[in-house]
Amino acid sequence: MIVPASVADELLQTPPGDPSPRGRPRREYTGPMPEWSRLVGRSVGRRVKRTGFTIALTHGAMDSSYTSLHNRPMRLIAFLLVAVAPLAAQSSAETDAVAAAQQVFDGMKAHDAAGIASVMLPDARLFALRDTGATVSTPAADFAKQIAGAQGDLIERFTAKPTVLIRGRMAQVWGEYEFLRDGKFHHCGVDSFSLLQTADGWKIAAIIYTSETTGCKGQ
Repeated sequence: MIVPASVADELLQTPPGDPSPRGRPRREYTGPMPEWSRLVGRSVGRRVKRTGFTIALTHGAMDSSYTSLHNRPMRLIAFLLVAVAPLAAQSSAETDAVAAAQQVFDGMKAHDAAGIASVMLPDARLFALRDTGATVSTPAADFAKQIAGAQGDLIERFTAKPTVLIRGRMAQVWGEYEFLRDGKFHHCGVDSFSLLQTADGWKIAAIIYTSETTGCKGQ
């Protein structure tokens, strides 16, 4: 709130022999408290003192308040930049982690063992949880070879946007999927990819997945 010019001129005129504590002229105004004074009294960083209905202003009070008011947009922009930067970085990491999982699906469709292996750690493994209750563990290198030698069209895809969790260099991509063989539905389940961030990007350390033939969406 800008101090009315008529009042400001009255307050900031320098009477002889009335220096402020800091050597700057001061003049006191005593009278009914105008609306703008409530805002002046609450302003942060303004050199204003209020006692009852008496307000003492020193030179520079209006200047400092003016600067404070007009600096607010810049402070807000700076705050938003600091707050948004980590979110943007995390969003990029999430996209890259999902891309690594998608590359496994792309490699299955293309029967590309090298493409699958390129996003796997050397000692990565797959763990299949069967409907029967059995758990089958397979080294990622063997899985890639099996896909390369498999007959027919293989399509595996997420049926909804996967959930992605990031903590530093660790990521988890979790989502429901369906698997089609030669264009026909075969089974569904949940894929859970555990990834680590390396110098070469996100790499899959393990894939744990369920293999289900009942209760699948759209089937």
